[in-house]
Amino acid sequence: MPWPTEDVAADRTLGTALSRLAMGLDRLYRRTRSMGGESTLAAEGLVPVDLWRGEPLRLADWSAARTAVQSLQAETASLTDAVRRAFVEDTLQSLLTFVEWQAGESLPFRERASRLLGVNIEPVPLERLAQWRRQVQHVRAAEDRHARSPADIERVVTSTLAEARRRAVEHIGPLPERPLMQLELAHDVPYTAYCDYASNTIRLNADQPFSNTRLKLLVLHEAYPGHDFHLAWRERDVHAGRQPVDSLLVITNTPSSPLFEGIGDNGAAFLDWLEPAEMDDFALSKLRSAACVNACLMLHEDHASVDQVHAFLVDEALRQPRWAETRLRFMQDSLRAPFVFSYYLGYVAVAESYAAWRGPRGDFFTCLYGQMHSPRSLRVAVKHSNMRSS
Repeated sequence: MPWPTEDVAADRTLGTALSRLAMGLDRLYRRTRSMGGESTLAAEGLVPVDLWRGEPLRLADWSAARTAVQSLQAETASLTDAVRRAFVEDTLQSLLTFVEWQAGESLPFRERASRLLGVNIEPVPLERLAQWRRQVQHVRAAEDRHARSPADIERVVTSTLAEARRRAVEHIGPLPERPLMQLELAHDVPYTAYCDYASNTIRLNADQPFSNTRLKLLVLHEAYPGHDFHLAWRERDVHAGRQPVDSLLVITNTPSSPLFEGIGDNGAAFLDWLEPAEMDDFALSKLRSAACVNACLMLHEDHASVDQVHAFLVDEALRQPRWAETRLRFMQDSLRAPFVFSYYLGYVAVAESYAAWRGPRGDFFTCLYGQMHSPRSLRVAVKHSNMRSS
């Protein structure tokens, strides 16, 4: 069900207005944010990816920003397509929460993060984490022994990229030809891996050990069918008139964030590419993502010490201390802390919608990649599709 679906003129105008607003907020944030924090993350601002490159809305201060968001909220009634309307409503509610936060209004951390991301945030039950730990203990024991050398990492990633792209095109759909992504090893960075779409590069934190399976899962997440594939699909569709221009933006801590990350973490399922021997490695990855939900709540809601959270991540997520330090750097960044919830909760949101879809699998991918989504808008899309199929 590609865009446009209903009122094309209204949606195109609203998409441009949403893009101008988001870029205006990005400029205002960069201009007014307090110094400090992770320089790598701070450099990304509110909008780390801008493929639109249009004219931002000029906003003098956060009061003007609030008025601008509320004015656009009043226009959402012009959208007659329920899926698109749900996404725009959720995005504008998120941006209003961001504006109020920057203006100094106080909300409990969990409530603010829930409003920003459009998800219900709850701790993952400890008994569930314990069950997963028992399942994957043997994988963790072998992880350091199977860590690849830098030379091996480049060889494994390059071959995995080629096969992942081939499978993504076969299972999901063709895209305009782009060179295969390149690998760049990075040090002392607050992430495990990063997709730099503009330079067609995956940056990998070389301070952490990587097994073959872990490298494969990262390629699926960052490249194909994850971030690079997803952004290329959106860019192609906008230029072909099939998506509005706001699809050219990646806006941090909005309801599109769980979908962006959830697509990446469901990559193995989308490509039917998880061997029996890799199932426990995938479960270990899920355990670690879930443990980060609890760790972030410990840090920001329970006010646990950094040392306590570090110990939790090492013990509960079966991780190396260096990985725990990396995740803590991310969690301690003011803007990016809520984003941590996007990984596990995004995985769940996309996996549940994929499982609930009753129509052809190709139609699900067209729906998922072919329009912007929040968790709620994806549920609406699945419900409408299933009603038509029944």
